[in-house]
Amino acid sequence: MDFVPRLCGWLVRRRRLLLAVAVILTAVAWPISRQLAFDQSIESMYAPDSPRLLEFQRSKATFGGDEFLIVAYRDPELFDDDGRLTDDARDRQERLIEQIAAVPGIDPHSIQSVSRALASRFAASRVREFIEGVLVGADGETTAVVSR
Repeated sequence: MDFVPRLCGWLVRRRRLLLAVAVILTAVAWPISRQLAFDQSIESMYAPDSPRLLEFQRSKATFGGDEFLIVAYRDPELFDDDGRLTDDARDRQERLIEQIAAVPGIDPHSIQSVSRALASRFAASRVREFIEGVLVGADGETTAVVSR
């Protein structure tokens, strides 16, 4: 128990020396830290035996990288006056999704669309905030179906 007060006393008595050492170490480490680079690849985010990583690697081998297919179009009748996706727009998106899913090499589970996003169990208004700018444009008429 006598150790903690002695350690605190030692640290307080040598605070100026410790500050000087910290400043010197920071000055020496600063240029080195500016040269550090982190592995920002998708592969580094997963364990080597992760099913998601294995799917990604298979896709990368097939397509030469993780490529995205983005089909964007304008649909003036995408939303009704209350901001809900219209049934006709939902049907059009589902037909387009079926066509995209039939393309060889497309992972049908990776297809994202407004109709699928709004079918989630979360509040539609909250989901729309998240997908705006990605699956639906700010104009409320431009939409996209995205797949990997």
